[in-house]
Amino acid sequence: MPCVGVHDAQMAYVLRQPCWAKLLEECRAKFSLMPQSSVRGNGIPDLCDDLADRKSAMIERNPIWVSSPNHSHFPMPTQPTLTTARLTLTPHTTSDFLDSYAMWSDSEVIRYIGGKPFTREEVWARLLRYAGHWAMLGYGYWVVREKQGGRFVGEVGLADYHREIEPSLLGTPEIGWALNPALHGRGYATEAVRAALDWADAQWPDKDTVCLIAPENLASLGVARKCGYREWLRTPYKGNPTIVLRRAPNADEAVR
Repeated sequence: MPCVGVHDAQMAYVLRQPCWAKLLEECRAKFSLMPQSSVRGNGIPDLCDDLADRKSAMIERNPIWVSSPNHSHFPMPTQPTLTTARLTLTPHTTSDFLDSYAMWSDSEVIRYIGGKPFTREEVWARLLRYAGHWAMLGYGYWVVREKQGGRFVGEVGLADYHREIEPSLLGTPEIGWALNPALHGRGYATEAVRAALDWADAQWPDKDTVCLIAPENLASLGVARKCGYREWLRTPYKGNPTIVLRRAPNADEAVR
């Protein structure tokens, strides 16, 4: 891959200058480049090709890499797609942003989650955090849509937020979900959460998961119990009373 916009003769002149020659040697040392890289006909070390080859190898090992400014490689290709009788759970893409923003800025959705509608900036950061979870931890969130027609239902997934809470939940995946208020009362939350937990049970057959729910949020407590969660303890989180529920793998099989 040639350096875009720089001719070989110009590059040869640049690389002969003492400051650039020193920088080239530092680059070779830092990135373990061959002392005598493949050479073009005019004697220019093919530094660009060497770096390009290394970048390609890194992208192959790390497919989450975003290699274009329009995020065309987002999200991680290996993130699974899940299906249920009525729903599809798919990786988030930037095209989900407006649906996600509409949900998280709805006062009904955030009633028990801080009580303050999310801004566009905050929802964008949330979308990036979803991608980061999959890239760094191997699990995360899905966007949920109706199988017929693709209408946006909400979001569900597992996370490790490093919450400052006692006792510590560090290392224990935490399930969470949020739904479009227009679609409440259809059993979609239970269906989506069970799909995510089926995936989690297959990944971690010996690992419990947890969820945090406000005591007043009776609807979410009902979903959690249907999915096998049982109250573990009550503790304040950010000054608010919080119920921490815990679930062993496959704990909801008897109630399905």
